Amino acid sequence: RGVVQQKFVGDPMALEFHVFHVVDYDGELTESDEMAPKWFAVEDIPYAQMWRDDEEWYPFFLKEMCFRGFLLFRGTERMLGCTMEEVSPKDLESYQDWGKAWRREAELGAAAGLRMEGTIFKENDEASA
Repeated sequence: RGVVQQKFVGDPMALEFHVFHVVDYDGELTESDEMAPKWFAVEDIPYAQMWRDDEEWYPFFLKEMCFRGFLLFRGTERMLGCTMEEVSPKDLESYQDWGKAWRREAELGAAAGLRMEGTIFKENDEASA
């Protein structure tokens, strides 16, 4: 249902995660190092206890929209910018219009006072390599 890309200042690697809607499951939910599965009513979702970006994309998912987005972080806790948009299922599958998403990415970085070198966001006061 969704694709989100995350980039971190000073890190050349981008993370991309895909969000799926599962309607049937067979087995036992198991706790992991990252989470303990628990059901919540939509109005009680504990965003303050979740990853910072979940509050950005969950509304799209909960409204049954297809979406894609970009998140820019300094470290893992400080979000510098976010774009999230509804797309058609066809556009989501084909990754059409990612050029527009890349332009938004550069705009978010510039708004946060960063510059891009290749695919890496850097602080403006860092010397170019």
